[in-house]
Amino acid sequence: MIEVKIRDLKKKGRSLRSEGIITGTLKRKDGRIFNIEMNGNNLDTLVNRDGLSLSLSISFEREVINTKITRVQRDVLHHNIINVDLLEK
Repeated sequence: MIEVKIRDLKKKGRSLRSEGIITGTLKRKDGRIFNIEMNGNNLDTLVNRDGLSLSLSISFEREVINTKITRVQRDVLHHNIINVDLLEK
């Protein structure tokens, strides 16, 4: 399970990525969209091991949500994940 927090929009994405944090969006079933941040190393390891079609369970606001990855952006030079879109199942 991956810990996901609501992203602080006052911080720039570049500074978050330098700390090893991945940014992205979470789309809920009821149509709400949240800007999120999570630890990059955990997600990068899961995606490299299981591929992009994996089913993730995330912890978001004291709630466990089953999600799937809809889109991933990677860094051109380092090939690590910098942005991810999650869709609630």
